[in-house]
Parts: sequence; structure tokens; C-alpha cells
Amino acid sequence: MKSRLVRYRVRKGDTLGGIADQFSVAPEDLRKWNSLKSARVSRGMVLRVYTIGGAPDVRPVGKRSGSPSKKKNSRVNTASSQASAQKLP
Repeated sequence: MKSRLVRYRVRKGDTLGGIADQFSVAPEDLRKWNSLKSARVSRGMVLRVYTIGGAPDVRPVGKRSGSPSKKKNSRVNTASSQASAQKLP
């Protein structure tokens, strides 16, 4: 059988060992394929996984279900916030 490249986005709570089990590969191989110095993975990382016969039932990277998200403005206008917090005489 031919190996296939799958890209997997790490989710909250994922571990390298758990991802390796999910794809039936060795954790050491995941580290090698992704040039990881340790077994630590962070949410949002995209890992290359070489599988035989395709991936288990996982959502492809880049495909999101549901409606498109709207970006929230994370900056706060401190001048107007402070002005509204002041008491008038």
C-alpha cells in the first residue's frame, strides 16, 4: 500500500502519543516528520502525518463547519473608556 500525507491540526487536550495512536503511527515518527525537538504539541499546530490507507475520521485542516466567524476588535479605546468612567461635578 502507498502512504498518504495527512495534515492534522492539534486540538485542545491532544498529545503526541494520542495523535500517533489515532493514526496508527509511532510518536517518534511524528516527531521526525514535523522536526519536533520534544513530544510537546500546542493547540493550533498543524502536523504532517504519513498514513497507510488514509486518515481516520478527522476533519481536514482548513475546512471549518458552520458560519464564517466575525473578527472582534480586540483593541479598547482607553481614552473614551476613561472619560465615560469619570464622574461629572
